[in-house]
Amino acid sequence: MSNTSLALWAGHFSEETTENDIKTFFNQQNIQTGIIKIPRDTQTGKSYKYAYINFPNEEAYNEAFTKLRVFTLDGCEICLSPIERESNRRKKNNNNLYVRIEEGEMWECAKIIQVFSQFGEVFSARVARNPDGSALPWAYVRYSSEESAIACLEHCAEHPLEGMKFKVSRYQAREERKNLGLSDQFTNIYFNSFPEAMTEEEITAIFAGCGTINSISYKTSEFKGRYGYCNFVEHNDAVKAIETLNGTKLNEEDETELYVVRHRPKAIRDRERMEQLQKSREEAEEKRAGRNLYVKNLSEDIDEAKLIEIFKEYGEIESVHIMREREEPRKPRGFGFVCFVEKEDAETACEHFQDSESDLFVTPARTRKERTEARKQDQEQMGGVEMNMWNMGGMMNNQMQQQVVMDPQMMAMMQAQMQSMMMAMQQPQQPQPAAPVELTEAQRQELGNALYPQVGELLEQVHADPKACPIITGLLLDNEFPVIQDFIQNPESLRNEVNQILEALQEANNF
Repeated sequence: MSNTSLALWAGHFSEETTENDIKTFFNQQNIQTGIIKIPRDTQTGKSYKYAYINFPNEEAYNEAFTKLRVFTLDGCEICLSPIERESNRRKKNNNNLYVRIEEGEMWECAKIIQVFSQFGEVFSARVARNPDGSALPWAYVRYSSEESAIACLEHCAEHPLEGMKFKVSRYQAREERKNLGLSDQFTNIYFNSFPEAMTEEEITAIFAGCGTINSISYKTSEFKGRYGYCNFVEHNDAVKAIETLNGTKLNEEDETELYVVRHRPKAIRDRERMEQLQKSREEAEEKRAGRNLYVKNLSEDIDEAKLIEIFKEYGEIESVHIMREREEPRKPRGFGFVCFVEKEDAETACEHFQDSESDLFVTPARTRKERTEARKQDQEQMGGVEMNMWNMGGMMNNQMQQQVVMDPQMMAMMQAQMQSMMMAMQQPQQPQPAAPVELTEAQRQELGNALYPQVGELLEQVHADPKACPIITGLLLDNEFPVIQDFIQNPESLRNEVNQILEALQEANNF
């Protein structure tokens, strides 16, 4: 394989793996490497578990890609893929396939590449994995041409691969999956809130009165109590069960009303919760816009009552809220919010404290959208310059390793670009807006793997429902990359955001 960039992308490494470990491994295989770069968290130094590996010549590049397409290092399965530098080609999903196994265990990546190569050249492949490294029952395969992808789709629709049954479909980006709706035809329903005294046999008999049951199951949860799923043979019977049983009382001595609805996939339920949360949050912020003040530097002896005493002279107060730690003894975190009934009163209070010598810092409260945008601009400014300089430096070092005589005009152009970037760093008062980073599905998976255990630990500390973890992680991943990066590297920032989302979910009675 020929590639003028002479660089490969490699993932998914252990967090402990270093550039030197990778270089040593390739040296042991008698393959010469150039610059190796593992992107890391700028503050903690934590690895993002993938790397860019440069090679000094095309021979080394081809040997690495052929000999080490898939290899193991520090107990992790590492896959090499070419770097696609054209964003337009990366965004097209015509060549990308989603592969889900229906019987048996998922193959390792090397086996995936070997088997699926019978339909054409496999550009890259990845097996989805849990945070602990264990394989999940699906994978992603990208072909070099759309024709190969079509050939694979047509074959797998009718034939198994080496005795294994796969469900292969076109890969759909996150936004495309969001727009997928539910079919009008359904047979599966969800039910709960039935009297504790009723047996499963009695409940089954009630549903059987609506039509022929294909299957019925019962479950018990610490948070939900008893609930279950009933699958009818016919769609009309499922509709009848919902229309006749939902909201009915099954026991005259028990006021509990049976709850019966159409069963929806968890992904759709989570999406609706996120949309509901986002909508309610935006509506609440719009109502408070211009009337809500952010108050910082609050001492521990100031509670809500004292905060009202401090601000009531400026006008009627609608609400006050001091942010506290969720775990006991719920110590105040030094800041809070004061919302006035009238916008003019909030402006008067803000102006007074800004002009006074008070220790309190008072400013209009920004909406979540405004905070996200400000944080993104702050980090993208430096992050974009840093990445551009690294790319430039890597290219220059790679050229020097190959001992290529660079054209003087090209050298002058590169030096001018370097000087321009240095001047941009020295003049932060005139920032240039950076283009937003568009995350691939693989990058979202990596970031999700980093966030999920941290969110789970925070929920465990406050004894919250662990089922909120994937919902909250999904909401965090809806932010721009610089904001997500800040959550990963800044525990306090993550804690604040998780607390806000959890409070909103609890207010909406979702958890």
